[in-house]
Amino acid sequence: MVNGQCTDLLVNASQGRAAIKVQFMHLSRDAWTKKDEELRSRLGQVDWVIGPYAAEATEYLLDRNGYALRIRCEHEGSTRVVRVGTETREGDLEWSRLEECEINEQGIVTPPLRRMRRIAGRKVPEVVQYPGLPLTAKKIVIYPSEHSTRPAEGADGFHVAAATVRVAESEPMHAWIMLPAPAKLVVGEPYSLREPASVEVTSNPGHSPRIWTIFSPGLLPIRPAEQTSASPLRLRQPATTPPLIRHKLSSLIQDMRRARKAGDYELIIQTLTDNADLLNVLTHRDFKKEQDAIGELRRWAAAKDEARARIEQEVREECALLINQVAQARAEGDLPEAQRAISSLRKTLVRVSTSNPRFTVETANLRGHESWLERTQNQVRSKQRYRLYAIIDRLRKAEVAEQVDEVRTLYNEGLSLLKELGSHASSYEKRQIGLTSRWLAAVPAGDSLAISPPTAPSGQRLKAAAHGLSDYLSAILTKTARSQTTISLKDLAEQAGVTERLCTGALIMIDKESGGNGPMLSALVASPNGDTRPDFRQVLAELGYEVPQTDIALNYVWRRELERAYAFHAEPPREMPARLVPRKKTP
Repeated sequence: MVNGQCTDLLVNASQGRAAIKVQFMHLSRDAWTKKDEELRSRLGQVDWVIGPYAAEATEYLLDRNGYALRIRCEHEGSTRVVRVGTETREGDLEWSRLEECEINEQGIVTPPLRRMRRIAGRKVPEVVQYPGLPLTAKKIVIYPSEHSTRPAEGADGFHVAAATVRVAESEPMHAWIMLPAPAKLVVGEPYSLREPASVEVTSNPGHSPRIWTIFSPGLLPIRPAEQTSASPLRLRQPATTPPLIRHKLSSLIQDMRRARKAGDYELIIQTLTDNADLLNVLTHRDFKKEQDAIGELRRWAAAKDEARARIEQEVREECALLINQVAQARAEGDLPEAQRAISSLRKTLVRVSTSNPRFTVETANLRGHESWLERTQNQVRSKQRYRLYAIIDRLRKAEVAEQVDEVRTLYNEGLSLLKELGSHASSYEKRQIGLTSRWLAAVPAGDSLAISPPTAPSGQRLKAAAHGLSDYLSAILTKTARSQTTISLKDLAEQAGVTERLCTGALIMIDKESGGNGPMLSALVASPNGDTRPDFRQVLAELGYEVPQTDIALNYVWRRELERAYAFHAEPPREMPARLVPRKKTP
């Protein structure tokens, strides 16, 4: 049990030599292999059944057995039904009810396994002509020296693996095992030969004893109770087997050279560690060539590992220094210094990868500081934006009142905030500060910096102020259109904090910017009693439209423009009706 959850279940009869292991949680391949070997040495035959949260373990069983058993529970009405799945190397997965399966001396037998074994049983009697002399397999035990077979050179259709063979109580000897199909094997575990089997004995010039090559349809695992001789752990190896050892060394060298080409020095170090017993023979003079090749690979991997260790030590020390700098900057409220140190910390960790398992503590520190920095920067930007909006509002009022000194002071502060926001500044904020810059450019060079009396604005400055006001009024009118209402000119001017005259000029600019096909937002500004305003004629004339001569016609045109504005800004938008008034003909 882990955290109150069942991780696995072992079922075996008392005094029995077979068991069923139900695995509910994931196991790594190494952990699974170790557990499997321990169970089979203690209990003999073990059938693994894999739960839904340990699906990766099916790969191990598919590699070894060619099939894997899975288990799940399903609801059928008000009852829960247990189903057993049979998955094959071909990717087929068939589920059977538990009562359709049986448990016998072969373990759990599902309907798909029953069919597979019947088909396999029909293939056994086929006449197979293997090379060499017939061999009685009854007293022969095979202990594989390799994890899997490989295609045999010069023997098409066969797959070969090196193994140690014991016949009855005789001394063990090395041999080649030739099988008609690929097979996954467990090194050192006992297997028996499937019949019919045969053997070829060849002499290797200059060496003794002779080499056996055994042909068989396949190998069958032997349970501990069926072993006919000593455990492979106590099996004495033959004294001289240069061809087999050289073959193993050559395979290792090829694997390590491929790893070097891929830059995987860790795989070379792991391979050297896993095969330490085999590499003991390198001290013999017969393996001088292999000794030189493996020594060169060992030195290359060791140099790479030393360089990795040196870099990691440098990164670890630099990370410790930067983490302290970040903590100090945070305590002092120094945001720029904290940002610099956090950026340097990320660049430093990238040297060894932020997913490096040896730097989980440093990576966790980085992510925590980056999360804090993002929150703090968002808070600072929010305050800056709030202040900038207040400045823009005051700028608009100061421009209308022609308070040049106030405009310049507010402009400088707004420009500074805009620079601090950088790419986070909105287009609206940039536009408003830009319009103020144009307004200031229109101020005569000799203007006093003192606050001017509230005189009527000049034409040039009135136009600049109207440009700065248009975006703000457009937002108010868009909101009005979405609510399908109107607003009076007096209310609009009060919301904007400007004069009605300036609002009228800004309304014309808004409609000019919307283009000939867009709605007239100025139509949303109605008279106090909710009808068209008399100055709507001026708006039409400024926009280049034919002006209706009668009030009734003007009211029809205004209402149609009001309908078009409602349709355009509705949620969702509607199709706008046609415009009633044409544009003036150009001469």
